[in-house]
Amino acid sequence: MTITTPDDFTRRWRQPPNFPLNISFGYTFLPAIDVLDHIRKDEEVRFTILGDDDCQVRMDRTAAFRTAPLEEVVTWPFRLVHLNLSRFYDDVLSGFQEEVMIPWRTHLSARRRVIDLPQ
Repeated sequence: MTITTPDDFTRRWRQPPNFPLNISFGYTFLPAIDVLDHIRKDEEVRFTILGDDDCQVRMDRTAAFRTAPLEEVVTWPFRLVHLNLSRFYDDVLSGFQEEVMIPWRTHLSARRRVIDLPQ
């Protein structure tokens, strides 16, 4: 499944194997294109250029991913992963730790305690 909008993300997030959340977050993300532009330039980001294009096109796009015009990059199929989002808590994800991660961890901890209780 390809996710291209916040609604796609929300719809996919609520489908199994994820469990339903009884928690809401008041955090407002910057536009996804702004977050992408910031994160794609970070040295810890991992990305893969996808698609049916020939190998040379994918190699050229891989070499240009961090510096190519953003308007061009968003037309390419790619997968992007960053496993250290705390690197961005002081800039592009300001407030994310306090407004999302802490409530999320608290929710998971409470859920775990309920699941782990002996019957």
